[in-house]
Amino acid sequence: MTMEVNPINDWELTIASNPVNIVVVGKAGNGKSATGNSILGREAFISKLSPSGVTCTSELQGTILNDGRIINVIDTPGFADNIAR
Repeated sequence: MTMEVNPINDWELTIASNPVNIVVVGKAGNGKSATGNSILGREAFISKLSPSGVTCTSELQGTILNDGRIINVIDTPGFADNIAR
């Protein structure tokens, strides 16, 4: 009886063990959460039209692509959010 082995190449191991991490930063109300949602392809972060910003704390959301790559997005409060509050 022979056993079938499916070899995994170094590239596949690198993809699985090295996620892409993206930190979204910018001024308050400039669309960081909406950008994170676009990158992830889903409504992961609360996103509203607001001149003062909506995000109060940093938040991590992720997704796994069809090819196995992991994408993590960190949404952050805007630069001027702490001044306005």
